[in-house]
Amino acid sequence: MKMEQKNNKAKLFFGRSVKLIALLLPIFIMAVLLPKPIVFNSDTDANRLHQFYNEPKNSLDVVLLGASDVFTGFSSAEAYQKYGFTSYPFAINSLPGSLYKNYLAQILKYQQPELILIEVNGFLYEDPTEIDETRVRVFVDSMPRCTDRWKTVSQFDYDEKASWVFPFVRLHRDLMDPSKLKSAISGLPEIKSPGLLKGFYTYTACDNPGNYIPTQDYYQTEKLNAEQEASLLEFLEFCKKENIPNIVFTRFPHRYGAEDRLSRLRRSNEIQKIVTQNGFPFLDLEHKVDEIGFDYGKDFYNDEHCNVHGQVKLTDYLSKWIITEYGLVPRAQDEANQKQWNRAVQCMEWMHDYAAQQIQSGEGMWVSEDNLQAELKKVAEDFGKA
Repeated sequence: MKMEQKNNKAKLFFGRSVKLIALLLPIFIMAVLLPKPIVFNSDTDANRLHQFYNEPKNSLDVVLLGASDVFTGFSSAEAYQKYGFTSYPFAINSLPGSLYKNYLAQILKYQQPELILIEVNGFLYEDPTEIDETRVRVFVDSMPRCTDRWKTVSQFDYDEKASWVFPFVRLHRDLMDPSKLKSAISGLPEIKSPGLLKGFYTYTACDNPGNYIPTQDYYQTEKLNAEQEASLLEFLEFCKKENIPNIVFTRFPHRYGAEDRLSRLRRSNEIQKIVTQNGFPFLDLEHKVDEIGFDYGKDFYNDEHCNVHGQVKLTDYLSKWIITEYGLVPRAQDEANQKQWNRAVQCMEWMHDYAAQQIQSGEGMWVSEDNLQAELKKVAEDFGKA
């Protein structure tokens, strides 16, 4: 009798265990094992961050950190084609300065670049400590490791932290929609591999304000507000504590068409002063407009961002500085990585031609890897056949 009761308990335990595993296993697979594009929301910024992690570990010579100035002003594939070094813009739109240290920590975890360029625009927002939850979500969602997600989101007073670490918790309804799941799965081969354009992004317009204020010799300064200064000093202390020897701060060129916008340039000059006083080098590109060869009427799509014509000029100037002034020697890449970078060059050349044609025709549109997937996929496939 006792033996029979024992067997019944064992069967009951076994049956319940099987049911529990059957319940939890699909959740575990969707929450942890499924590729990121299926379980995370996706947009241009998110995909740019995702694809950073798809670059082979310690294969990047240069990483650029900052906001939209970075990926509209610099083309990694263009730099590779002309100067032979690999690079990537680890950046999103309107990245606030108070998140820079989190981004830098992720860069150092997955890459050991010879140079990290920090574009300082994130410290010029009115309050760099005011962080939009959407931007934190994009950053956290991109992280491959649950531990990194938890560590980052723990810094903020958000509810339902589990949904940040395991996005299945908030996106399970989408995963139950067959059409959305099929769409996500169909894009996996491209999203799992390194990006075809290495974070490239632009708008096909040529905005000409008519008049602009020359800034070549404008070095007046203006004190940062309390939030801006505190955010900058905190990041500088973080860089000192981490003892990172290969950081260079920079300010990309902008266009100033009105006197009231010069406040931003004055504060940019103030940031340069603070950065150098704290022992870090600063590459001031705001005052190199003539050397770069910018035409304000042709090379910007608005006051803040280069179009593709300006991007080519700025990439060339900055790449020359990286090789000749900074003295970077590109590291050797294995055959597979060389091939994927050469593929990116082919896609970049096609994209540059396409964007230039759109500018000439007067048709303004956003141009990135996301909104021209089919066309770029064909270019990549043709390259693979050659």
